[in-house]
Amino acid sequence: MFKALSLAALALAAPVLLLRERGADDDVDKMAREVATKFMSAMKTKSIERVMELVSVPYWEFGVVITDREVIAENHREVFEKEDLGGVKFELTAVHAYPEARERFSELDRELLKRVMADGDRVVQFTVEQDGETNDDFTVFVRLRNGTASVAGVEFFR
Repeated sequence: MFKALSLAALALAAPVLLLRERGADDDVDKMAREVATKFMSAMKTKSIERVMELVSVPYWEFGVVITDREVIAENHREVFEKEDLGGVKFELTAVHAYPEARERFSELDRELLKRVMADGDRVVQFTVEQDGETNDDFTVFVRLRNGTASVAGVEFFR
């Protein structure tokens, strides 16, 4: 009898647990979208202060793990000097749970990304248009820790 009651209780609770988990995933996805979009806007306006408020270390930058915030800032300053980002248009196209996206990276990159990302993190994909050319695979890695989202890197999504 106890076993039957336990199974019945579990059967009734399962949909609630799944809804709660899906709701949590939706919240995490929303946080990832928001921080990634803020980052892209900060890049477009060339605001090093806003960029640095959003990033965290370690930081992934096109295959390199950076652990020094000043190096991250200097790399972004160089981009701002070289690129006219004011005319860049960007559109968020997808949010992926990191475990699902991880397989799209090389084995070497996956090993290095272990230093930057964890299973609860997100990979946010954008389409970027600049000077009439469209790149539909620009990615912002988003780290989620203790209820806070930060940008953990950038890459071209494969």
